[in-house]
This record gives sequence, structure tokens and C-alpha cells, in this order.
Amino acid sequence: MIIESLRTTTEFHRLAADIPGPGSLRTLAGLGGSSPAVLAAALVEAGAVRSLLLVAPTAPAAEEVEADLEALVPGRARVFPQRESVHPDLADPHIEISARRVDALQAIIVGRSRILVTTGRALGERFTVPASWADLEIRLEPQQELDRDTLLVDLDRAGYKKVSMVEAVGEYSVRGGIIDIYPITTLDPVRLEFWGDRIESVRSFDILDQRSIAHLESVRLLPVTFPGQASSGPSEADVSSQTTGNLLELLPETTLVLQIDTDKEEDERRRSWDELRRRTETPQSYQDDPEAARSKLDRFGRLCVVPSQADADLDFAISATPIIDRRIDRLIAAVREAAGTGARVLILCDNEGQLERLEEIIADAASRAILRQITLGLGPLAAGFVLAGADPPLWIFTAPAGRAAAPRPPAGQRWRRSRPSQPATTWSTSTTVSVATGDWNE
Repeated sequence: MIIESLRTTTEFHRLAADIPGPGSLRTLAGLGGSSPAVLAAALVEAGAVRSLLLVAPTAPAAEEVEADLEALVPGRARVFPQRESVHPDLADPHIEISARRVDALQAIIVGRSRILVTTGRALGERFTVPASWADLEIRLEPQQELDRDTLLVDLDRAGYKKVSMVEAVGEYSVRGGIIDIYPITTLDPVRLEFWGDRIESVRSFDILDQRSIAHLESVRLLPVTFPGQASSGPSEADVSSQTTGNLLELLPETTLVLQIDTDKEEDERRRSWDELRRRTETPQSYQDDPEAARSKLDRFGRLCVVPSQADADLDFAISATPIIDRRIDRLIAAVREAAGTGARVLILCDNEGQLERLEEIIADAASRAILRQITLGLGPLAAGFVLAGADPPLWIFTAPAGRAAAPRPPAGQRWRRSRPSQPATTWSTSTTVSVATGDWNE
């Protein structure tokens, strides 16, 4: 619904018909709320671009954008997180960070994903690169002939940690002919049962009670660190002797880059570069200097979001929705304003409980005619917005605008500890709702 509405706008048609090629730049204005993520999804879904790199200025902003994309196009986007620290002699304290970096880059290079989200700082970070990204993958399936000890050696080389009981991503355990592995590529850990040198079964299991969840036809394993990089972190000597690269050197030149805030992005790169220069005599081994990173960026086709309409090639005129501040009376006033323009209204909720509660307290404040223009849905975006140029116009209200939303966990935690929620493109069919003045909460 959201993506389809954006695709009806004149500005989207103009952009999709004239995507900037390598070395070209187009500036965009009027992209309020979560609309940059919607634009990225719409361009990929429409086939206007083969792959898209969305650059957020900071790590929290990148996680927010990735969460929006997961709600819009589940499983289609990956986030390439920046290192926890720019210090060259400190490893990422969470193996999940390095594992997500491997998964994201392999996914975009071999074509499993078409949208990659990252930060301005991560663009310049250098890391060891494998000879072949496709060869990083290990695929396991029932009845496969495989030497058990060889698999254990491969797991050690891939950065997995041997433990007595698997509890987190990047761990494995061995009990006789049973090997438990928690790869980055699955929601739950997997259990392999061997009979000699043959895999008898592959099952997912619950990390809490250890009970099997489902039999799997196959499972795909990826390293949890980049090849040649120990989990304790790279040393100065290690880096100097390894082949390194960065995102901008590895991505196809046909990749379209969407930059949300170039000024903040440059500031972050400059800040991390200055810190590296204070900590090491060879900062270029770990990160490109800001000028080099900018030069590499310029080789790609780019879309840059700018604040001023006067500086933009295209103005989408997408504005933020009115501030609701948990007030149902304000929500109803905004809904009435939207309905007066003939617009549809989409109210996104965090969960089923909030949606049901909202339906209950919408009593008699809206007319039947207005109710027909309201849709309630699951899968909240970070910020609502108004698509005035859509046909018909669409007003989107989401949990952060409508109530004090609970903090959304980082993307890595979502895929590790919870089941995927209903995507934001699938909506509740219930539109017979009414409103009462007051607050709405879970």
C-alpha cells in the first residue's frame, strides 16, 4: 500500500525514468518521515535499479532505516554495520556485528539481497576480503555425505566458537554425533545429526528448551568474521599482510547510492579518521581518508537528499504528519483533515494488542464516511508522513507519532530472538472502527 502509493507520484515516475548512471548525481528534496526507506524499496521493487546502497549518517539512523525496510519488504534488505570502535587493536565486542557484516556483503554481492544499508563511516572502513564471496557459503542438507571432523575444522576457521551449549550467534557445540550450530543465516539454531559421515537430519530448535521446531531441507552457513580476521581483532602486522578492501571497492559500479544526509555523513567520516590518526601510524590500513572515500563515492550514480527545495532536481513534497503526542483527539482531528482532502489514512501499530486496543477506544468520534478511509495495520515505520502527491493521497500515522512506542531492538536482535512480524504491506481488513477522546496504549 505504501510503496504502491509512492509509485503513483509524478516525481517517482520522473526519477525512475532517469536514474543517474555511474558518476552522475541527482538531488532530492521533500522526503520527510520514513519516506527515504520507502523510496529505496519502491525503486528496487519497480525494477528501476538492480541494487541500491542506502547511506545513513549514523549507526542508530542505519538501524532505523533497516527496520523500516524490514517492515516494508521483509528479508529484502541487509545492514552492513560499522565497527563498534575505530581503534585498530580492539575487536568488535559483539560477534554479531562482524557476522552481520559478512552476511550483508555476501548477500548483496552474490545477489541474495538488493538493498544494503550502511553508515558514512562504514563506507570507508577497510577489511580483509576473500578470493571468492560465493565460496564462503557452506550448504548442509539431510543425507549429505560429509566428514564430521572436516566440518568442525571449517567451523573453527569461519570464526565459530566451540561451547558446551549453544546460546548465541557464532557458537557451536558437539555431543557425539550431534552438532548444534547458531549461524547468522537462520532465525533459530540448527541441529545436525550424523550417522558416520552422513547427515541424517537437519532441524531448527528452540534455544530455551532445546526442543526441535522444524525439519529443514537445507541450511546455509557463513563465516562470522571476515576471512583471515581472528575474533580477537586484527593486529598491525596482520592488516599489512592481508588483502583489504571496502564497500565502495567491492560493489558493482551500477549500484545506485542513496545518501540521506551528506553533511552528517562527512562529519562522521572525518571524526573517525581523526581518531584513527591519533591511535595508529597507519590509519589508511583501517579506513580510507575522507577525500579518498568521497572520490570513490563519486564514481557511482548517486541520489542525495537535500533540505532545500531550491537546491533539488526533484521535490517529492512529502511532509511529516502532524504531531499527535499520544492524543486520540489530535489523531481524530488529523484524520478528519486528511479525509477532507479525499486522502486515505493508514494507522500503523506496533502489535496486535495495540491494534485491538485502538479499535476498542475508537468509539463515536468519526463519521461512517471517514471510517471508510481509515486502515489499521501492523509493522510500524519510524516516522509517519503525508504522500500528498499520491493518487489518491495517503496519510500515514505510526506508533512513534501516535504514542510513546517501546524502543525497537537492533535488527540483529530482532532476527535472533523473535519471529518476523506481519509486514507493513499486509493490512488489517477491519475498517469499521470508531474513536473516543483520550489516550491509546497497549
